Amino acid sequence: LIIKVQTSANDGFTATEVTTGTYNLTGLTHDGTFDVNPASASFGEAQATVTSSSTAGSPPWPLNTAAIMTTAANTVSFDAILFPQTVSSLDFEAVIDGQSYKCQISPALAAGKSYTYTITANGVATETGSFLISDADFVESNSYTLDIALQSIPELVFDTQQGVQVDADNGFVTGLSLGEDITDLAVSSNSYGTVELVPTENGYGTGTKINLIFNGEVIDSYSYVIFGDTDGDTRADATDSVLLEAFLNPNVRFEMSPAALRASDVNNDGYYDQEDVKLLRQIGMEKEYTIEQNR
Repeated sequence: LIIKVQTSANDGFTATEVTTGTYNLTGLTHDGTFDVNPASASFGEAQATVTSSSTAGSPPWPLNTAAIMTTAANTVSFDAILFPQTVSSLDFEAVIDGQSYKCQISPALAAGKSYTYTITANGVATETGSFLISDADFVESNSYTLDIALQSIPELVFDTQQGVQVDADNGFVTGLSLGEDITDLAVSSNSYGTVELVPTENGYGTGTKINLIFNGEVIDSYSYVIFGDTDGDTRADATDSVLLEAFLNPNVRFEMSPAALRASDVNNDGYYDQEDVKLLRQIGMEKEYTIEQNR
C-alpha cells in the first residue's frame, strides 16, 4: 500500500508543512501468518491466515514511523507491505500545520496487488466532500492511483455567551437555567459536522446527549447537566429527591448516570448526599430555594 500526500504553491499549504505533518491510518489488520506452497502457488497467490486484527477504538497506525517514509519537494510518501485482507474502509488522518484532516479509502488489499493513493492536501478547497473508493475500482488493475481530497474534521462549538460552561475533562455542559431551550446550545465548526441532540426518556434535561456527527459517526459527545434535575425532565422537584435517596440507600440497588450524579449536588458543596435530598424535597413542596446553575 502506497500513500502519497502532496500539495502545491496554490493549495494553501507549504511543502514543508506537508512533509513535516503527522499521518495515521486506522482499520488495518497487522497480525497474521502466510502459508506459501511453492508447488501449488505462484508469486502473489500466497494465502494469509489472520490471527488478530485492529478493531474500532484501537490506536491508529502511525505512518510516520510504521511505514517507509520518503519526502520529495512537495510530496511525502508512505510505503507499507501488508497482509492480504478485507477491509470495509480505512480512516486516513493527517495533521498539517496544527489542523486535522480526514478521509476514507477502501482498497481491496488482495494478494499480489499494489495500491497507490495520492492524497491532495488542499488547504484552500477542502470542502469537496468525503471520498469512499470501493473495491470495484481495483478489479482490473494491479496498480492504481487515485487523487483524494482531505476533509477538515469538525469540532463542537458551544455558545458560551448564554452562560454555558463546558467541562471537557468529564464531558459535561452546564450553566443554563431550568427549562431553558438548548436547541442552539452547540454548532459544528464547519459544514462537515452535524450536531445531534438525544433527549432522555423524560425530555431534554440532565443526561441529554450533545453529539457531533462526522461521516456518519459520533466523534465527540457531551452530556447536558441541570443541577437539581436528576431524572432528565428539566425540572428540580420531589421526584429528583426520591431518585437520589434511593441511590444513597445501601439497601436499594439503584443506578444513576454520571450526569445525574453531577446534577445531584444541589447545594454546590462538592458532594451528593442527604443535604441535597432535603433541598430537593423543599423545592418539591414549593419552598423557596434557588439552585445556582453557573458554577
